[in-house]
Amino acid sequence: MIVTLLVNLFYAILRYNVFGNVPWEQLPLYVVNKAVSFSAIFCISLSVVWSKLPSKKIQVRKFLGLYGFALAIFHVLLSVILLNPEYYSTFFDGQKINLRGNIIILCGALAFMSFLIAASCSIVNSPTSLLYIRPCVTIAIIFAATHIFFRGKNTWINPYNWYGYMPPISLLSFTVVIIAIASKAYTKK
Repeated sequence: MIVTLLVNLFYAILRYNVFGNVPWEQLPLYVVNKAVSFSAIFCISLSVVWSKLPSKKIQVRKFLGLYGFALAIFHVLLSVILLNPEYYSTFFDGQKINLRGNIIILCGALAFMSFLIAASCSIVNSPTSLLYIRPCVTIAIIFAATHIFFRGKNTWINPYNWYGYMPPISLLSFTVVIIAIASKAYTKK
């Protein structure tokens, strides 16, 4: 799973530092945070897509979900450090968080709390706690999709404005989450 993080970090460096206008001194927090967030949602979404694997493979799914959640914790920590109008100007009107910023932060927090409950139930591993995992993950990925949508939707519209014609990480993340949601809806039938 470290490969996922390294590939996403390479992509983020190419997109933001090489082709984009993000200064190299922003690599340790800002650019790494983009790679970490995509890696987190990728691993969690993959664990959702693979939810119909034979029970022998449940440990793979569990590892992917918990690894993704650990990366999500890292993403939250980095995001809190970076949360100011200089990094996220679209979240703010002056020094106050605007409606869009509130929606993004609220949906991210609700996704995080839902993933936290699912991860806790997964670790406890009792028959009763296992009943909560799927509903919590479903709620979490819906909130994550909303969080990502409001975060990036304005940058998805015009590919000519994409750094190096590379899709924004938020668009890639949203696509992965939508595939997970569709997979979950399809497997219920």
